[in-house]
Amino acid sequence: MTPHGTGGSTRQGKSLISGIAYLAGLIAADGHLEIQEPYITIPSKDQKFLRDYVALLFNDQIDRMPKPYWDKGANVWKLRLYSQSLWTLLNCDFAIPPGKKASRILPPKQLGPSE
Repeated sequence: MTPHGTGGSTRQGKSLISGIAYLAGLIAADGHLEIQEPYITIPSKDQKFLRDYVALLFNDQIDRMPKPYWDKGANVWKLRLYSQSLWTLLNCDFAIPPGKKASRILPPKQLGPSE
């Protein structure tokens, strides 16, 4: 079972692009690219969503399966993943700035043919 719009769990063509696009949307909306190191963090109050959907998307896209952890200070569950290649893709191709981004986020540089 996959969340609506993720394109399934294959590593080919459109589903790979839509899976990355879905992750980029999550990270642009609620996530975070760290400034000093290529860590990607996605918070959520819903541990099941992170565990059963988002972690599986990471696994489908880059063959890494992060596990949710509870961040007591922020009072949310988080997934945190180290990936230079994904961090760079999100930053360069999807225009997600590192650090605090609310006032600096821009639309992606290019949209795929299905958009």
